[in-house]
Amino acid sequence: MPIQFLDIRTSQAISNGVPSGTGSFISDVAPGTFLGGIGVITKGALQQNKNDIRVQLRLSAGVTSEISENFVTFRVYRISNGVTTLIFQGNQVVPPATIIAGIVASDFQPPFPTNGQIVYQTYVQANLANVIHLDGPVSFNGTAATGTSP
Repeated sequence: MPIQFLDIRTSQAISNGVPSGTGSFISDVAPGTFLGGIGVITKGALQQNKNDIRVQLRLSAGVTSEISENFVTFRVYRISNGVTTLIFQGNQVVPPATIIAGIVASDFQPPFPTNGQIVYQTYVQANLANVIHLDGPVSFNGTAATGTSP
């Protein structure tokens, strides 16, 4: 099964940061504040590769805590064939300063989508209300490939 590059997508919700602590507050209610979404196209996969799709996902977001150290929870959901599935959840400590927090997640062998596209959505949730700002920048990227080496 030959290795195939399928697609690469980018969602850039905030291209530049704003002054520290002036962005909107991050929701403390699950799933959190929407950061971005992408739809990777998979319809070009060869028949023998359809069950071997791999998607690499990367997210970075500028966040600021107003008070002592807090944390945010990042979530990535896959939407495919009418089913929404949480595929990644992880916490990041946020000090009382602006940081660029980020995640790298993988989706290994997701079900092949009947419409030829897998949608991914990212969210961030604060551990407390009205203390963590989304100051930006925010970027969400995904790359899809399939197949294995001979």
